[in-house]
Amino acid sequence: MRPRNYANANEVMRKFVKFMRNLKHKESTVSGYTNALQNHIPRFISKVYNNCNQSTFSYTDVNEVRKICTKLDHNREFQIVNDDMHHEMSAALKKYIHFLEATFI
Repeated sequence: MRPRNYANANEVMRKFVKFMRNLKHKESTVSGYTNALQNHIPRFISKVYNNCNQSTFSYTDVNEVRKICTKLDHNREFQIVNDDMHHEMSAALKKYIHFLEATFI
């Protein structure tokens, strides 16, 4: 597993954006998913997983991200906000897992 720091997170984010663009996602989708992973999801990860508010892109172990997703899926506050955001956060996490499977395994 790579060390967790913002320099690595920024590099992982750039690779994720490139991955999404290579899949021909619209720029609005790329932007929305990146925003969700960078700005919305970390506070929920901090609450339900590790009390450490860092970028979702700091997590590069696919099994760890799956574990985080499971915990978030069972968190009522996450569910409410995710519903309000038309499931953008859960969709972004699923795409991020797909990215990790394709890139880091």
